[in-house]
Amino acid sequence: MVKSAADKILESFDIQKEEQEVSDFLAFEPFDIEKRPQWMHDQMKKDGVDLYDPAIIDIIGKDPHPFQTGYMMSMDAHRVLLAGTQCGKSRTALQDAITMLTGIVPHSMRVPAGVDTGVKRQINKENILRWGRRDLINGDLIDHNFKAKRDGSWDCGTIIGVGVYPSDKFCPPGKQVWIGSTAQALLKYWWPKFFPGKHMMVPQEYIDESKGNNGYDKTHGVVYFHGDRSLIFTSYESQYDKFEAEKAWACILDEEPPNEKILAAAATHAKFLSIVETPYRGITYSEEFIFNSDPDKRPRLFHCTAYDSPYRHPEDIETDRRVMKKWDLKARIWGLFSEVTGLPYYDREKLLKWYEEMQAKEKDVRYARMIPQKEYENIYDMVGIDVKIQEVDEVNEQDVWRIYELPRKGVAYVAGIDIAEGAENPNDAADRQACCITRKPLPGSGEKGPVVVASLRSTLLVSMFAHVAIHGCAYYNNALLAPESMRGYHNGAFMVEVNDYPYFFTMMTTNDVTRKPQTRKGFVTSPKSRETLFKLIERDIVNNEDYEPCPFRDIDLVKELMMAVVGKNGRCDHTRKGSLDTAVAYGITLYVVDVSPEQIICNKRKKRSRDDEPYGHIKWLIDGRPDDEIQGRRKGHLGMGI
Repeated sequence: MVKSAADKILESFDIQKEEQEVSDFLAFEPFDIEKRPQWMHDQMKKDGVDLYDPAIIDIIGKDPHPFQTGYMMSMDAHRVLLAGTQCGKSRTALQDAITMLTGIVPHSMRVPAGVDTGVKRQINKENILRWGRRDLINGDLIDHNFKAKRDGSWDCGTIIGVGVYPSDKFCPPGKQVWIGSTAQALLKYWWPKFFPGKHMMVPQEYIDESKGNNGYDKTHGVVYFHGDRSLIFTSYESQYDKFEAEKAWACILDEEPPNEKILAAAATHAKFLSIVETPYRGITYSEEFIFNSDPDKRPRLFHCTAYDSPYRHPEDIETDRRVMKKWDLKARIWGLFSEVTGLPYYDREKLLKWYEEMQAKEKDVRYARMIPQKEYENIYDMVGIDVKIQEVDEVNEQDVWRIYELPRKGVAYVAGIDIAEGAENPNDAADRQACCITRKPLPGSGEKGPVVVASLRSTLLVSMFAHVAIHGCAYYNNALLAPESMRGYHNGAFMVEVNDYPYFFTMMTTNDVTRKPQTRKGFVTSPKSRETLFKLIERDIVNNEDYEPCPFRDIDLVKELMMAVVGKNGRCDHTRKGSLDTAVAYGITLYVVDVSPEQIICNKRKKRSRDDEPYGHIKWLIDGRPDDEIQGRRKGHLGMGI
């Protein structure tokens, strides 16, 4: 019987395994995640990471858990290697691809777990770090000093089995394995692993030199293997339909494709789909794919942090940390998706410091509903009704406010409003309605700018949110209402609902047709005026030093500002899962204080007439001022003719 090339190679290694240095491919010993030591738990807390959050454990699993070994042995149709930088993700996918294409299995995966193969390990830095230097006579561990000179008295021991690789994963004749990545990664990492040279991982005997140009088609990125099998490289810069050309046995996506359609195409055209990713780009569509709320739709996930890798020296990791921005640690060190990514629009280091301080103080924040003490027929009547708070245990992103300061007697407040498309089901609301109530700095307080006293982020429909927001305004001395206006259907719906509220912020604008000045209710939004809000926020960040308390108070606001990135034309923008809802609401209050401070007056009034007199005809007093002064202020400043 004529022996195949693969049989000859295996036979050669079986005969000479004691005498020869095995190739990188055959010497591969996958690792899994061991029980994490206490110092790693402490480091997680310092970095603001929680791998033991129940939602994460439900998907990743609690350590110890599988990583490289689990991935190699898995027969799941969809697999994900999610890890920090330099944790062996690409190497694992490379090993799996070569094994599928050749049917040749690394020594560690030919025998059951724990069985000594008798094959000597390579002596290199990685193996010394992982396995240590072993006495050549008795096999005892000497140390992990990878700088020690080779004197012939020690080695790194022998390869130990991790389990038998499933032969059902071998690529059938006539099938293909695809590798997708950026053009640069394909050129610098993947192609050299298969092409002759010092970086080649595949023994030349595995390449079918009878096809192409000695086994290669450089123009189309194809490597031919014996048995009519081929490896095809496709760059993400190509159109997504390149991944729909025909069916593949397996497809490996090295890092997240920028085009979501590539993932969809690969998932439907490959028997085995793998994503190999460090989540540099923050929370994107692949996060939704990996952490799907439906367990039946999730891929099989294998996760690793930089600290889990047996090949990474702690000193090397610390060197990496020194050149990383703090917001990069979650992805690059801990291998988790981070809300904070991209080119920062604001001073992210300062905001991150404030955010951590505010997390510690969150337990002191009041959560409460605003409850009117009487029924009302319209918003105008609302201002004459007493409003009390009902404290609750947590926010619900509907009608529960964060309260940082109770209303002060005689103090004026302004409520900035940003309107989004709400939904009855919170999970269906892409953005949040936001209300931010602030006051001007108190005399002698040392406060440098407007102070947040309460905030609300809500998924309620616009009509419902309008009433909840007005309840907050009424509670804070009938705060000046400054909603974003003149932009979109939902802003219009909000304005219709609250139109008869008597204390609106107004702006003077110019009519585009007649060029006459006109008074508009609310903050009139345009690209230029919206950018002004973000510049005012930037001024507040710059004016407050690192060592000073956070000027914003609201943790959702600070989180949004941390996530703000430089967008198109240099404008402030947010990432896919980020938002700027609270930032816009807060920015509006800064604008009002900066441009029209005379409009911000205390509107809390005391009734002069009987309680049963119709609210629409009640006369009021403001801080003891006569009625004609009150009416003059309301007409002159608000321009509403009330």
